[in-house]
Amino acid sequence: LRECEDSIAGAPLTSRRAVELARALRELERDLGILMRSREIRQAR
Repeated sequence: LRECEDSIAGAPLTSRRAVELARALRELERDLGILMRSREIRQAR
């Protein structure tokens, strides 16, 4: 999560790392039972 916050604040980030972070966040949301938006649900499939 810290790396996500750093990238939001403008830290350099490769496109590959951005995808990896997004995937990890989706997994964390799923594990915590946090509901995703319908668009994100479609993309996760």
